[in-house]
Amino acid sequence: MIRLFVEGNVETFARNGVETVFWPRLVEMYRQHPTNQILVLNGPGGFTNLRVWWLALSLLNALTWVTIEFFSCTKIDLYAYLVARGYLPGQGALYLGQKHNIWWYDFTQMCSTQLRLESLPVEENVPYFVDFVSDTSYWWEHAPYMLDISVQDEALSVVFCGKNCIVPFSDLMKQSSPVVVPQYFVNAI
Repeated sequence: MIRLFVEGNVETFARNGVETVFWPRLVEMYRQHPTNQILVLNGPGGFTNLRVWWLALSLLNALTWVTIEFFSCTKIDLYAYLVARGYLPGQGALYLGQKHNIWWYDFTQMCSTQLRLESLPVEENVPYFVDFVSDTSYWWEHAPYMLDISVQDEALSVVFCGKNCIVPFSDLMKQSSPVVVPQYFVNAI
């Protein structure tokens, strides 16, 4: 899934939409709202989408007369930022783009384990969060712990268990890159 936020509008492109309509829509949106900076919240999961996304952005950069700076922030970096500020619990389940496998990440130790989705604890008041996905039924009983990520003015809005945290783009846009490189985060199990 790719979510494109431009001037307060959001468009979501699922797997088939990424391959068929994303590129023309990206060009159209760029013509309507030219920019010289793009922030990409990158991976993990959706590998075809990541490849199409970075290819489209790299081509857009090559085809425009303006040099577009790309700022890529991984979800791991975003979540570590939120954990360090006390907004999120220290552990989270991350979507990998696989039907039954997830990444259980301990942000206090900065380590991870790949495990089966059904092995997540199903208890009230468990101190963990689950990654944002477009289909909340993926997380079934864990959906109440799912993050919601959107754009609000010049910041990301991250909602967890009814509490909203605003993350300024400037905190995420530290180092630009000429291309966006997909972040896979996958280990064989």
